[in-house]
Amino acid sequence: MEWRDEGLIIGTRKHGENAVIIEAMTTHHGRHMGLVRGGRSRRYAALLQPGNTVELNWRARLEDHLGAYTVEAKKPPRCGTYAKPRSAVAQPAHLRTSSHFARA
Repeated sequence: MEWRDEGLIIGTRKHGENAVIIEAMTTHHGRHMGLVRGGRSRRYAALLQPGNTVELNWRARLEDHLGAYTVEAKKPPRCGTYAKPRSAVAQPAHLRTSSHFARA
């Protein structure tokens, strides 16, 4: 059995020397757990933090098994402050061009 879904990492637990069991809330499969091999490595340290949104690929022999995840980073949404074009950002009054500076 195999599926792919987007999910929010709820928690992690150490498993063995370098694996991690993650608990994720997925869009179509609800709360789900799975093993990430090599999850305690430097490569995955920042990615597998609770609160991160990730792309999950879950694979197991049967649906009731723990299963194994492969995890990919999901591009974070842009912050509202940076989403505005530069011209739409309000400038302080002292930086605006005034008519009294444009005298001939």
